[in-house]
Amino acid sequence: SASTDRIEQRIAALHKKLHLAADQEPLWNDVAQVMRDNGKKMSNSVSERSAKLKTMNAVDDLRSYEMITDEHADGLKRLVPAFAALYAKMTPDQQKNADHVFGEQQRRVSRRG
Repeated sequence: SASTDRIEQRIAALHKKLHLAADQEPLWNDVAQVMRDNGKKMSNSVSERSAKLKTMNAVDDLRSYEMITDEHADGLKRLVPAFAALYAKMTPDQQKNADHVFGEQQRRVSRRG
């Protein structure tokens, strides 16, 4: 599906930018799997919301949006420990690079905002 392709592209792009060593790959695989799982859950939630939009009243709409934002927060709660474990095994230069990569991503998001 298109959302699966987008997630895989995001995983591949992030992997390339992080310049990981071979012994860090198992930790990276944990991060990538959480990203896949989160993407699948979010895609399902958004599809479910879209399917029901025409029949929702305003309160239903808000509740549905609340469920999606909760899913996003839950996804971050799953991702942070996996990434923190990887980050802890990075060299100082890799950590500095990761800080830059994530900072760049945040700047792009805030410009879109």
